[in-house]
Amino acid sequence: MNAAWLEGIPAPEKWRALLLAHGPRIATWALAVALAIQAAVIVTGLGGASRSKASGARPVATRSR
Repeated sequence: MNAAWLEGIPAPEKWRALLLAHGPRIATWALAVALAIQAAVIVTGLGGASRSKASGARPVATRSR
């Protein structure tokens, strides 16, 4: 098994420098994606709420004696 890809991984001390350099950008994108997903869930929930009430109306039951 060839593990040549392991040589391309930076050394542990370089991870801290990479995280400090790119961490804020990664966090910003992750939060933006999370906000977009949450907004989509809210919008689809609001859109589905109005449809479910209209289509979920029960027919009026008549009493028979």
